[in-house]
Amino acid sequence: IDYLQKQLQPPRLTWDSWTTVPIGHFAFNWQILVIMMLSLAVDDIHLAGVVLRFFGLWPSAQALLAAGEAVFLASLTVALNISFKNEKAVHLFRATECLFIQWTAKNIKWLQSSQLNNSDCIDFVPNCFDAIMALKGVGRKVAIMVMKICFNQDVGVAVDRHVYRMAIQFGWACPAMTDDQVSIYIDRFFHPQDFQYVNLAWAGCGQVLHRQ
Repeated sequence: IDYLQKQLQPPRLTWDSWTTVPIGHFAFNWQILVIMMLSLAVDDIHLAGVVLRFFGLWPSAQALLAAGEAVFLASLTVALNISFKNEKAVHLFRATECLFIQWTAKNIKWLQSSQLNNSDCIDFVPNCFDAIMALKGVGRKVAIMVMKICFNQDVGVAVDRHVYRMAIQFGWACPAMTDDQVSIYIDRFFHPQDFQYVNLAWAGCGQVLHRQ
């Protein structure tokens, strides 16, 4: 995250017909949500490069939504130079759209009375685990990591495909269980205050640990 913050430059924004709400310098929580969703489709070793190319094209939620879903889907795979499943791309776009619309609806009176400009930062990802989980295409791993990185809240153990396979191999879970079911089950092994350490090791190094 520190590396990406240094590499990404605050976006140049323009007012457009899609909305009159500017999203300015580092809508950090939205970017973290995007990074976590991209991580579901990209190997760890390629993720940093893919993220930089993504935010080079769509530096803000406003830029992404202004491009439109059709243009976004058509250009995503070519622009990022990866094989990206169309379903995951649709989920990423619509999650952004859903959160943006919800936030705008709740804050419409404030927006109408405020003097916003292109340097203002409005971050619309809610500080609510259930609200993030309600987004199509977002599972427990993404929601848990967003809550930790964005809001410093440890709400569970993030289980990705590598941790899932280790859990099956070690007999912690059965193959019939989904990733989210394994995550809920493994939560019982640890005290909530230890979630942060487990996630640091497993979510951060799961691929390496699984290979070893």
